Amino acid sequence: MKYRFNKKQKTLALGVFPNVTLKQAKDATIKAKAMLADGVDPGDTKSTNVNDNSLRFMRRSG
Repeated sequence: MKYRFNKKQKTLALGVFPNVTLKQAKDATIKAKAMLADGVDPGDTKSTNVNDNSLRFMRRSG
C-alpha cells in the first residue's frame, strides 16, 4: 500500500499473497488508513511490533 506521511511517500507491505487473504489485506488497509487519519504512521507502528516480538522471543530463550 502506498501512502504519504509528513510529505514523504512510503510503502506498507500487507503480506505475501498465499498467506494473506484478500479480506485480510483489505482489513489491514482500512486500519492503516484509519491510523493515517489519526496522524499516526502505520509503517512505524508495524516495525515496532516486529521488534517487540523479536525482543520478547530473545528474553524467553535467554
